[in-house]
Amino acid sequence: MSTKKPTGSNESAEHMILPEIMTPDIERALGLICFECARHAHAFKKGGENIAPRAESEQAAIIFKVLKNVLSGMTFDDAWQKMHQDALAALEKAERKTGGAA
Repeated sequence: MSTKKPTGSNESAEHMILPEIMTPDIERALGLICFECARHAHAFKKGGENIAPRAESEQAAIIFKVLKNVLSGMTFDDAWQKMHQDALAALEKAERKTGGAA
């Protein structure tokens, strides 16, 4: 068994494991559909994140962000709200960088 961390991992993610039973919050995170994720993914891309311009990649990026927070103990609603606030911050960052033309 390899002890090497996957690229992009960190200490807190190393301790996240999936529970034996899928909770309603995990199910909601994994069940996000493409059109629910696109506008948030576009905001993160404008803020500088490298998300491929494919619907599946955008969906996966948002599901991953929400799921990480759910697995850390947040409710789905709190995890969704945090991701939404992070997307707004990414847009603000892009606007500052471009002088308001994000």
